[in-house]
Amino acid sequence: MTAAVVAQAADGTGMVERLTDSPNPQLPSAFSPDGRVLVLGETQPNTGSDLRVFAAAGDRRVTDLVATPFTESNAALSPDGRWIAYQANPSGRTEIYVRPFPDVNQGQSQVSTDGGTQPLWSHDGRELFYRNGDALMAVPIGRDPRTAGRPRQLFTGDYVQGDGGCAYDVAPDGQRFVMLRGESRQSIPDHIVVVLGFFDELRKTFAHR
Repeated sequence: MTAAVVAQAADGTGMVERLTDSPNPQLPSAFSPDGRVLVLGETQPNTGSDLRVFAAAGDRRVTDLVATPFTESNAALSPDGRWIAYQANPSGRTEIYVRPFPDVNQGQSQVSTDGGTQPLWSHDGRELFYRNGDALMAVPIGRDPRTAGRPRQLFTGDYVQGDGGCAYDVAPDGQRFVMLRGESRQSIPDHIVVVLGFFDELRKTFAHR
C-alpha cells in the first residue's frame, strides 16, 4: 500500500492530481512562493519523521531536505522563500528551528526557548509565530532569522492543537488569528471547508458594526 500527496483546485473544480507515491506516511507542509517546490513531512523507516521536498516544477522527484535520527516536522517557508522554520527535538524537547532555504546546510538556529510547535510566518516575514502548549508565541525576525529576537507570549486559550500540520492561521495584518476552540476530539471536523475571500467578508462585517 502506498501513500500520496494529491492536489486539487481550491474551488473543487478539475481533476485530483496525484503528486507523490510513497510506502511511507506523508503530510504536505508548504509550497515555495513561486510554486516550484513543495516541502512535506515523511516518516521514513531509518530516520523517522523527516522533511523532504517535491520538485513540482522540475523532475517531480521527492528528495531529503532535513533527515536526521531526530523528529523534524511542520515546516513553514518565509514569504520570500529564503528561510524555512520547522519543529524538531534534537535536545529531547521539541523546539522551533530556522535554516536557510533551500540550502539548509548553511546554518541552523533555535528561535524558541521553552518548547515550541507549529511555526508560522507573518505575511511580511517580520515575525515568526509558534505554539507552546496553550500559548501562542511570537518572535521578532530581523534581516537574518537566525539572529531572531526574544519570544513573547501573545495569548493563551483552549484551542485545538491538531494531530499534524499547523492548526491555525494568521491574517495578512498579523493582528488576528483563525483557530478552532475546544480540545475534545469530537470538536475536530472530519472534513475541510475552504472559504474564498474570507478576510474581505470579515472586514465588511466589522465595518457595519
